[in-house]
Amino acid sequence: MGRLLIVVAALIAAIVICGRCQSDTQTSAPAPTRTPRPAATAAPTSTPRPAATAAPAASFTVDRDVVNVRSGPGTSFGVLGSVQRGQIFRPTGRTPAGDWLTFDFNGQQGWIYAPLLLVTRADLIPVAANIPAPPPTPAPAAAPTQTPVPSNEDERLIGSCTSLKEQGLVPEGGWPRDHVNYTLARDRDRDGWACE
Repeated sequence: MGRLLIVVAALIAAIVICGRCQSDTQTSAPAPTRTPRPAATAAPTSTPRPAATAAPAASFTVDRDVVNVRSGPGTSFGVLGSVQRGQIFRPTGRTPAGDWLTFDFNGQQGWIYAPLLLVTRADLIPVAANIPAPPPTPAPAAAPTQTPVPSNEDERLIGSCTSLKEQGLVPEGGWPRDHVNYTLARDRDRDGWACE
């Protein structure tokens, strides 16, 4: 145990001597001190501004399975194509009555009947500046003319009622107007029955 005491005493002496060496060095030159840094602050930010909202715009959604798109506002105009239920478009104009809308249809000015659509913000759709004039109305077909009463020559060629009756080809009462053997030449009294 004596040796242990000597070792402990030697260690204590060494620590004391080393402590004096360090305190001598520290007194001769001041040790640098750490300067505290200010806490990091976030860069100043501006007050967030609300995102710019787009100006309201009119649109329409097709509300039928298939709707024709025409070259003008009316059924007398030709069909350019068709659109399907659920498709959405932006109108560029309307008729003064608002019953037809115009829009860009595959690069062409297309017209579509408004009652077949769901229109949003119709109040924003301007009256179209270039509404096509309706196509000319076709002239009415000429009234059919009465077929002239056949001459004896005509009756000979188509067969007289008398000879047809003798052959048993005419039913009792004659042929009605919708029968294949009815001809105006055989309907002498013009009542709709031939060879009666």
